[in-house]
Amino acid sequence: MKDKKLDMSFMKDAFQLMVITLIAGLLLGVVYSVTFQPIQDAQAAATKKAYMAVFPEAADFSTNPESDAIIEKTAAGLAEQGFGNVLVDEIIDAKDASGSVIGHVINSTSKGGFGGAVSISTGIQQDGTVNGIAFLSIAESPGLGMNARDTDWYKQFSGKKADTFSVTKAGAANDSEMPSQAPPLRPEPSPALSTPRCMSSRTASTEKGGSSEMNECMSRIKNGIITENPVFIMALGLCPTFAVTTSVGNAIGMGLSSMAVLVFSNLLISAIRNLIPDRVRLPAEIVVVASLVTIVQLLIQGFAPAVYDALGIYIPLIVVNCIIL
Repeated sequence: MKDKKLDMSFMKDAFQLMVITLIAGLLLGVVYSVTFQPIQDAQAAATKKAYMAVFPEAADFSTNPESDAIIEKTAAGLAEQGFGNVLVDEIIDAKDASGSVIGHVINSTSKGGFGGAVSISTGIQQDGTVNGIAFLSIAESPGLGMNARDTDWYKQFSGKKADTFSVTKAGAANDSEMPSQAPPLRPEPSPALSTPRCMSSRTASTEKGGSSEMNECMSRIKNGIITENPVFIMALGLCPTFAVTTSVGNAIGMGLSSMAVLVFSNLLISAIRNLIPDRVRLPAEIVVVASLVTIVQLLIQGFAPAVYDALGIYIPLIVVNCIIL
């Protein structure tokens, strides 16, 4: 009898966890449907911008009618050269105002990136000269990994004509050789930190307790920024803190994203805390946090693509941030 009650208790806990997961899935479905078109529009705009970057003189772009056959033919050649993780995705014809083909844009993807796939567009003139390179997607670590996109390193390929390009550490001797490292990325200067002035409806000149209220407000601000700061005092959340704070914009974006997840996860968990059984409390809380992180990621990707590109892989990693957990 005791075992039967225990089994029923487990079944009840599992059912409640399933309900929480189902509600989270439905909410994610709604957010996905809302952000789907903005994400598609942002990706299309980024692709068009990349095409114009590698072939600014082109008036129109269209898929090469023999694209699939050429890709299939070159796949074996790439594998033989040791580029098994590199794929040619699409071949685009760049056309002038009269409709004549003046070159091609090659979209390719490398699966060897540390933060996921890296996709680029390469403009090739009719005589084989590289016209330009632009990144379609890259999510490497801020710093050296993102230097490929955020510095002028990739621009050195423009105007070069060679059957193959090789990497050298001794300095380029001809057009086929390229320096192996990008110049170091210098962090953008950040404005000096200043403590915000606490405004109170009561002033010291009109109310006797004005000074104490001001001191209390300043003490709370100091505790949040310095005394009880989880990064400085408890050394929590160091990975995203060090990784994305290479500029003020990145730091603000990650800070607002983490704050949104922290605030709404606390509100939701507080609202349903009496409905969550103790045995499934941790899985339920992780479901809530993971769902909120995914929602934030979709919203940023759809409505702030520049922020999404800058933060990259560190947006979904908010779900394992020690500060939130």
